[in-house]
Parts: sequence; structure tokens; C-alpha cells
Amino acid sequence: MGPDRLYKALNFESVKTLAALPTCKLVYISSSDVYGIKDFHGEDEDTLPFETKPLGPYPKYKIESEKWLRAHLPTDKYVILRPCAVYGEGDQSITNRIVAFLAVSAAIIHFGKWKGQNRWPAAAVEKVAQVAYVAACCTDFDGQAINIIDPEHTTLDAFYRKVAAEHFPGKKFRSITLPFWVGKLLGRISTTLSNLLGRTEQLFDPSLYAVYTVASNLDFSCARQQKALEKYKTL
Repeated sequence: MGPDRLYKALNFESVKTLAALPTCKLVYISSSDVYGIKDFHGEDEDTLPFETKPLGPYPKYKIESEKWLRAHLPTDKYVILRPCAVYGEGDQSITNRIVAFLAVSAAIIHFGKWKGQNRWPAAAVEKVAQVAYVAACCTDFDGQAINIIDPEHTTLDAFYRKVAAEHFPGKKFRSITLPFWVGKLLGRISTTLSNLLGRTEQLFDPSLYAVYTVASNLDFSCARQQKALEKYKTL
């Protein structure tokens, strides 16, 4: 949610400012959203193109920032990290939204053909930190992009149930699936009203962006990340 100009200031203009500082190297935290929100099946950083029609200003300016860095900095001055759905202790975003929904629902709700069996691209925050450390301290990944995603294949339903077990022990949840068009309609209403009201958070879940996210198989290769984590063990 929020105006385009705010996303541009935070996710694009700020990157140009940081790149101008006399640092040795810029480790840029981008997002796997630069690939778009649709079904993937293990593709890697070098075979996945940028999304040509981003769903919102967040991926749009992440893409613009990556392009700007590649155009204006030599390869030894940057590394790009593309985390997926980051979670961990202190998470104030994804986990909180799931907890808030499960607190008032007796069921885990999925949308579309996958019925909750699509891969949820969980990325432990510890991995993000470790890969960032390697990127900053070593030259192995200079000028490259690195996907960050847990190597374990976790379905969306399994991730929801993991959160439920932690925050609602003993509470039983059944899983139900609604047609994608129902989720899309709800998401469009939430997003449209939120934007009209000038909110920076969704009025209610799901937002339109969230519907596409939970209805897609976000399965990316993490081979380069695994090489970085092996390097981390030696530092």
C-alpha cells in the first residue's frame, strides 16, 4: 500500500544516495519479487528475467535499482541479494499477518489450483544475514545476484500450520480452498479501498498482491546461496 512516490524514495532514490558513498562495496537487498508473482519451478538467478509488468511499486523500484546499480557501478562494487519471504524472531510482517488471520479464523484458507500445496518461499532471516556478510567480505559473488530461500521445500499449508502450532498450540485448523477469482475480488477491494484512504497497510487481508503471492508456486533455485553459506563457515 502507499503512494508510488514513497516507494520510489525508499527503494530507488535512497539506493543512488548510498551508492555515492565512499564504501568498498554495496550489498543491495532487493527481492525475489523482481521475477514477478507467478509459478516457478526451480529456475536460477541467471535464467530468470525481470518481470515486465510488476504488480506494484515495490517490485518496480527494486527492478529499477538493480538496473541502475549494474549501469553505474563496476562489478566489484556491488552484490545483489534477492530474499524471498523472510521470517524469523521479531518478524513484524508476514508472521504477524498470518497470526492475526488465524486468531479469528477456524480454517486456513487457500486460493486457486494449488490448494495450499504450492511452495512457500520461506527465507530464514539468519540466512539473509549470513549471505550478506559473505557478500560484503568476499569477492566470490561480486557483480552477481543471489536468491535467498530455505533449501527445504515447504508448502504454503505447511508454513501456515507451523505458525499455527507455535502461536495457537492445541487449536485445530482445517484447510479449505476457494476459487482464485474469489481471492482476486477480495484483494482488489482491499487494495483499492486502502489506496483511496491513503493507507500504507492493507485495510484487511488479503491484499491483491498477497492473493497472487499465496496462489503461486514460488520455487527458486538456491544453489548460489548454498555456495555462499559454505563460504560463511570458513570465515
